[in-house]
Amino acid sequence: MGPAGDGAGRLPGGMRLICRERRRLPHRETLPGIGWTRRAGPAEGGANMIQRTASKDFLGFLNGMIAGADTLLDVGCGPGVLLGAMDARKIVALDVHRPYLAHVAAHSPLVIPIHADALEIGRLFVPRSFTAVTMVDVLEHLDKKDGYELIRQAESIARERVILFTPRGFFPQASIDHYGLNGEQHQTHRSGWEPEELEALGYDILLMEGFHDRSNIAFVEAFGAEHPPIDAMMAIKSLI
Repeated sequence: MGPAGDGAGRLPGGMRLICRERRRLPHRETLPGIGWTRRAGPAEGGANMIQRTASKDFLGFLNGMIAGADTLLDVGCGPGVLLGAMDARKIVALDVHRPYLAHVAAHSPLVIPIHADALEIGRLFVPRSFTAVTMVDVLEHLDKKDGYELIRQAESIARERVILFTPRGFFPQASIDHYGLNGEQHQTHRSGWEPEELEALGYDILLMEGFHDRSNIAFVEAFGAEHPPIDAMMAIKSLI
């Protein structure tokens, strides 16, 4: 018997502890239209998955990996343009720029906004407290040292899966806030990432070929309208 109850789910004052069964996230092999190819990978001598797709259905692939998550932490959510379409029961959205979170609160009232630096998540949240942790277009805003540290913290907080999305290679971007919410100082890109770097950490990679092109104003500003499209990558790590 512990100080809060008798060990049988009964609490003081007649209250009863109700434990709801957690749902498991879908396997990566269930992504629609994606046939994963297993290959020997550098992570712990195991085998990683890698696949390429010409599809730009980023949100479809993302939801395929988080479908029905009980709890989701989205790190670096920005103004939250994706949050309303993310398939999770409860979403906590964290960003360092408060005006982005005000936008989140106004347009996604069921999302819980947290104002903090991404590198504070290990202090703010206890280990294994979220079903999944997502970081969409976040890593490139950090230098490599901080990027690796953020990944480490995310993996400690997630219970089942960490999902990253970032350009492949370095995508130059200066201090420009295309959302018009005065977040210029947070928009500079400081690093570029290659699939092998995330494979080495045990991630499976979905390369989205030609994802960034001249339809993206940031792409045109960085490379010019005539530059060939560049790839993006979704990296997924299962922790169970």
